[in-house]
Amino acid sequence: MKYFVFIVSFVVVSCASVNFKPEFYPGPHSVVYKTKADYFKNVPVILDEPKNMIITYPAKEDIKRGDKYQYPQRLKGGWLLDTRGINKNVAFIKLTYEEYYNLAEIPSPDQLFNMIIDKDPLVEMCDCGNKKVFKNEIKQLNTLIKKSKIKEKCKNLMK
Repeated sequence: MKYFVFIVSFVVVSCASVNFKPEFYPGPHSVVYKTKADYFKNVPVILDEPKNMIITYPAKEDIKRGDKYQYPQRLKGGWLLDTRGINKNVAFIKLTYEEYYNLAEIPSPDQLFNMIIDKDPLVEMCDCGNKKVFKNEIKQLNTLIKKSKIKEKCKNLMK
């Protein structure tokens, strides 16, 4: 009986993840992405549309909350779940979260621009809708990825 309950629970969660329908209403969204290289620990900045200047960069409080750095969350298949509010104009600088947080003073946007290691780091980026729709965000996103449904169910942000 114990195994039956486990199997039924697993099937229900798996089906719910695959049948998941994103809802695009205001509030925090689940944005997932893949990069050309491993920039997991590198600080993201946001560039303008022609990618000639930085329009947004994090404050120290955005990098670390409490005793935890605000890294993206790793998902299956090389996908990452954004925790910083990036978009398709993201770039990564050479500084890690730790290095950036420990700076005495945040560099100017021009100095940060000169630290960019990749102006075009994304391979894929999708918006999977409002976070409140998920019962278990990580598990459901991983199921969508595993079943190759992430691009079908979520909105492509690379266009």
